[in-house]
Amino acid sequence: MLCLGVVMMAMAVMAQEKSRGLWACKSIDEKKVFVSWRMRATDDPLNTTYKLYANNKLVKTLKDRTNAALATSYASATFRLEVLDAEGNIIDSQDGVKCDAKFFHHIKLDYPGDYTMKDGTVVTYTPGDCSSYDMDGDGEQEIIIKWEPSNAGAVCTPTGPQILDCYKLDGTRLWRIDFGPNVLAGCRFTFLCYDFDGDGKGELIGKTAQGSKDATGEYLHTGPAATADHTKSSVNASGVITSGGKEWLTCFDGGQVANWPPPTTGRCSAYAAIGMTVRVRLTVPLTGIAATGSRAA
Repeated sequence: MLCLGVVMMAMAVMAQEKSRGLWACKSIDEKKVFVSWRMRATDDPLNTTYKLYANNKLVKTLKDRTNAALATSYASATFRLEVLDAEGNIIDSQDGVKCDAKFFHHIKLDYPGDYTMKDGTVVTYTPGDCSSYDMDGDGEQEIIIKWEPSNAGAVCTPTGPQILDCYKLDGTRLWRIDFGPNVLAGCRFTFLCYDFDGDGKGELIGKTAQGSKDATGEYLHTGPAATADHTKSSVNASGVITSGGKEWLTCFDGGQVANWPPPTTGRCSAYAAIGMTVRVRLTVPLTGIAATGSRAA
């Protein structure tokens, strides 16, 4: 466990974003301009200095926070951030950021369309939980959003397919993954995004099954999924997705995962997942890997 912790900390340093996430917007009451940025794990909380500039004029020098409230006269300004170490050396910077007109950032989503269940029920989708990570390695974080089907709930009965979208902050959709009808959607579906191999780009790992597709729209077809029958249902006689069918843990990316847990077998209806890009990197059979919640009898 100690070795794993050391490796994860090293990967965390490698996976730092190139951007500080410098952002400015008007406050809710529109009486202030709020500016914020990210503190990194490598920043010394006692000796790091943040200098904020508006139109190349220094307006704030801070050590104890990563945000500032300015007068509304700065609403049309262009902001720049400098990060200094204990010796006063500039170790990081970001510039060219203008103030958003509202206290939120609007992104137009691409609705995945309605889905019709086998019994004829029409399922609609609403935006659900989100995560964020720099998935394409450009230094800016993207937003990974779960589309929640209208029939998702706490029970293990079939739902509309779980769908994940990845959006850039300008609204560009980078990819969409359809996990298919044999993976329960809703609160039982979890995922994490992270740069697991330290190559500067994020990966996504999630539970998949027969009927799961990658971001190109193709059924999973590598590793244990190579011989899968994607027309087969994993729903048992009681209408519950717990018995029959195959289930995997899939890492989506274009490389290879090293030192991944060895292939095993089994099914669980709820588990804590792990993070992605477009192509399938690795698929292994799923057992109770980091399992949470109740396991089907």
